Amino acid sequence: MESGIIPAIISFFLPGIGQALTDGKPTGKWIAVFIIVLIVEILLSFLLGLIGSVINVIISIIFAYDAYANLIEI
Repeated sequence: MESGIIPAIISFFLPGIGQALTDGKPTGKWIAVFIIVLIVEILLSFLLGLIGSVINVIISIIFAYDAYANLIEI
C-alpha cells in the first residue's frame, strides 16, 4: 500500500491486521499476533480495570504507528 494511514487505522482497532496489509501478503504470523494481542488486551482489561484499559490503548497506538511506519519485520 502506498499510504500507511489506512493500515494504521485498521491496526489501531485490530492489532496485527494493519501490518498484514502493509506486507501485501497476509500470512498466518500476523493472524497469530492478532489473536495473542487480543487475548492479552482482554486479560489486562479484566484483571487491571482502568489501568489495563489505558495499557490497551498504548498497545493499540504502538501497533498503529508500526503499521504506519512499517518498522517491525516478523
